[in-house]
Amino acid sequence: MAKLLNYAETKRIMIQYAHEHTNPYYFKYERVSKDAIEFLERKHYEAIKELVDSQRGKGITIKGR
Repeated sequence: MAKLLNYAETKRIMIQYAHEHTNPYYFKYERVSKDAIEFLERKHYEAIKELVDSQRGKGITIKGR
């Protein structure tokens, strides 16, 4: 399967979110594991499948809900 996520950008956003979090415990995070990225990629793929499966079959455009 092809990469669905831009790994560098995903890591940057995750670290940025952790540093801006209201819970001071999250401020210490500086790295993102490959497992975390793969987890998000699986969730993204499942969301894609769910969206395609929810289409009514009319037209040629996949639309959001």
